[in-house]
Amino acid sequence: METESKADRKRSTISSIDRTELTSVRFPKEDVLTSDRDRQRRTIALTRAVALNGISKHPARLIINTKEGIRKVEAVILTSTKKHVTAKGMFNVPIRSIYAVHLL
Repeated sequence: METESKADRKRSTISSIDRTELTSVRFPKEDVLTSDRDRQRRTIALTRAVALNGISKHPARLIINTKEGIRKVEAVILTSTKKHVTAKGMFNVPIRSIYAVHLL
């Protein structure tokens, strides 16, 4: 019998959106992460996602905060700057809106 962890249950309740919907999503202006350490971890995870894309077009799951609530989106991360992440199809997500990055 398989048991589902608390984190897995929480992740499964987050609504998914398609990466093509990112053009119409509105993002809050404040950063979702409050500690410098968490922001640093997010930056490292985004750097890994960009590096894996360069090797094998590896997708990532982003948990993002939108004005409509928390959403998850799967996309290939092409670039990451100090302010934005660009996903395949040239869709931009402000880094301040990213809670987590999960490599798939």
